[in-house]
Amino acid sequence: MLSRRKLLAVVSAGAIGGGVAAATDGPDRPDALEDDCPDYGDDVATTACNDHQRVGVSLEPSTTTLSAPGSIAFTLRNRTHRRFKVNWYDWNLHKLVDGDWFYLGPRLVPMPLHPIHPGGSMTWTIAVQPDGSGDGEIEDEIVREHLGSGIYAFGVDGWSSDGSSDARTALIETFELEAPELSLEPSKAVEVVEWDESKDGEELVARTDRAGKADQPTAYELEVADSSESAERVILEQVCRDEQFLTVVALAKAHDADRVRLEDDPVRAVPASASRFPGVYEHDGTTYRLETRES
Repeated sequence: MLSRRKLLAVVSAGAIGGGVAAATDGPDRPDALEDDCPDYGDDVATTACNDHQRVGVSLEPSTTTLSAPGSIAFTLRNRTHRRFKVNWYDWNLHKLVDGDWFYLGPRLVPMPLHPIHPGGSMTWTIAVQPDGSGDGEIEDEIVREHLGSGIYAFGVDGWSSDGSSDARTALIETFELEAPELSLEPSKAVEVVEWDESKDGEELVARTDRAGKADQPTAYELEVADSSESAERVILEQVCRDEQFLTVVALAKAHDADRVRLEDDPVRAVPASASRFPGVYEHDGTTYRLETRES
């Protein structure tokens, strides 16, 4: 999470009046990639896609290529004579796969508004750490573990102090990441995997070491559904961000199971508002129906 001291520093730095300052070239302003950008919704009236050398308000990447482990910074600069309103926590990260953009976070967004004064700036740093440390926000650094190689887009949106929140400006920059290949691996907390004989050998049951300590364990259930069923397509990076989703899909594939039940502790699970349970999803050509119930 961004510390109060650092937040005040980035939004107050260079808070001056005056007219619009022009953008300048320099070694810290790399050539933009020639990619389209994701759609930020109906509230966005203007999209600056890979346009970090624009005048006025711009989003400047520290680089356009990144190797993991490593980090990339994005600095929002306000070169206008009006404040630009933005929420530091309301950033967006997408990945481009087969011509479509897939949303990778954040899951939950606190709502404070951070006005950037004329001449001021705000910086986001994405740290890609494929070392099992997990996702999170440390000081002013956004840590992401499960990101594979490919094209990504980072962006924010906001509006001028004399404008409207219903007519926002989105500033989006794409970058290319080289990272280790992701794999479908069940949670390390799984300690038991067995076929349920009461289900005629049709249901694979897994239990985590947390389930036995829970006051009321939750059953996370997966069933392979008909491919004609309406489903949201998800990529591996999205699957990996939900521990229970990742585990049941990995077990289904590893054991060729059409039905999987994972018993786990809901207290240690992702927040209900961020979990993909319940839902219907298509991943890698297979459609899955997800449900939860008390174990």
